[in-house]
Amino acid sequence: MVTISVSQMIALTCVLATQLHAQVYVYRSDDFVLTDTSVRQGPFEAVAASRDRITTNYPRAAQEVMFKFSINGEENEFVPGVDHMIYLRPVAGRIVTPVYTFGQVDPPLMPEPRKAAATGEEGPTMVTFRLDMRHVLLSFRERGHYDPPNGPPIKAAEFEGVYIVGTEPLSWDFRALQPGSRFELHDPERDGIYTVTLAFEASYNRPP
Repeated sequence: MVTISVSQMIALTCVLATQLHAQVYVYRSDDFVLTDTSVRQGPFEAVAASRDRITTNYPRAAQEVMFKFSINGEENEFVPGVDHMIYLRPVAGRIVTPVYTFGQVDPPLMPEPRKAAATGEEGPTMVTFRLDMRHVLLSFRERGHYDPPNGPPIKAAEFEGVYIVGTEPLSWDFRALQPGSRFELHDPERDGIYTVTLAFEASYNRPP
């Protein structure tokens, strides 16, 4: 009669489980399916083929752009380390951002994967940034000043302009934010929505 220890039994069970392994579903939803070895999201799938190799048909990761806005060239929209973020995923060489509200932190961004090759998402890209300043202008009119989320109050008479700073080709150098600079936003419609359009080069973080 052959006897084996508990530790030998566990080791044998692990070997058999590996040889006879079938995917175990961990989570299912309308958006994605997670198993113990893969994740599926619509037509896209990533599979752990081994401990150190993953195969996937997910598209490449789009370039991230971190940025924030500035009144009078000061860091007064957010405290350092808090920024807005977009992915450079142009359509026909253009991107128009959502309308951001000065001082309002955005909810987490969860981009949906799509095939870059089918939509021409690389190369020169013109990005139009849009910023809602209506509450700031209203505070100037009604109170004579605006209290930004970061920094001292700004008097209405001291308002010179609003700018954008961020990752290249933007700049984090607040000293470069001067009236007439290319980082200045304007309100040609006089509706409190300021805009600026800047040139970027869209690229991806891994090859196809």
